[in-house]
Amino acid sequence: MKRSKNEQKSTVNRELSCLKTLLNKAVEWGKIEMNPNKSVKKFKVQNKRTRYLERYEVDSLIGCCGISIKPIVSTAVNTGMRKYELLDLEWKDIDFANSIIYIKNTKNSEIREIPMNKTVKGVVSQLRGTVISKYVFSKKDAPLSKA
Repeated sequence: MKRSKNEQKSTVNRELSCLKTLLNKAVEWGKIEMNPNKSVKKFKVQNKRTRYLERYEVDSLIGCCGISIKPIVSTAVNTGMRKYELLDLEWKDIDFANSIIYIKNTKNSEIREIPMNKTVKGVVSQLRGTVISKYVFSKKDAPLSKA
């Protein structure tokens, strides 16, 4: 408790976790009989911080990308999709008429609908003519999967 007055609670929690691990190993190796730290509870912390990229940061990020990665980075920035959601995105999951992307393989296993803004719709429309794979973000010469 005394330490938490001088340090962030999250820092104390990390140190406590490390100490617990060390003492558990000492018990496992027979160096001590029990972990005296076992019943010590961690602090509750609210470390969530939402930060959005500024327009100039987005422009700089996309400007630094090579031509092959620009479409995926632009889509990620404009939709908030996770890496695996982008890499698993198939053409059948895109509804161009209603400007919606359907994400089926999500973190919590629920289908998500992501609206496409003009930027995303333009990027994906441009790719539609060049990619022959069932996946949206694929090499131009990737063979069409039979699955």
